[in-house]
Amino acid sequence: MWKTKRQTKKHRTKNKPKHAAQLLYYTVGVISFIFVIVTIISSLDSQKLIIPVIYTNSRGGFESAIVSGGTDEIERAFREKNISFLFVTRASDSAIVVTMPGNAEVLMKSEGIPEQIASLQLIIHRLTMEGKRFSRLDLRFDRPVVVLAK
Repeated sequence: MWKTKRQTKKHRTKNKPKHAAQLLYYTVGVISFIFVIVTIISSLDSQKLIIPVIYTNSRGGFESAIVSGGTDEIERAFREKNISFLFVTRASDSAIVVTMPGNAEVLMKSEGIPEQIASLQLIIHRLTMEGKRFSRLDLRFDRPVVVLAK
């Protein structure tokens, strides 16, 4: 049968990098290419969670709104109605922000919580039946404002 041609010494030396600098440039290029690809892939997968920070005059500085008190009764009302949520924050004296699963936000007034929760249940039920998801829901007004997710 046919025999394969052996590599000659000339052929082996022809394909090797001639200088150490060429090898260095090649290695740096490959490493930087891999770094760029990994950075792009990791930035596509990560979802950024923005934690609200408010300025409070009482303690004289910034604090996370998650730590601020006065949301226990609202959390209890959500649990009684079996509405899942991630956390409840008090944005101001008159506004409350509830973060739902999927980073959907619900803005509510501080007073009239049971009525707003009943409206929220109805809106979530109807949107689920229609196969739609919301990214923001504002219940502070007479007619709720719904921003649908893309």
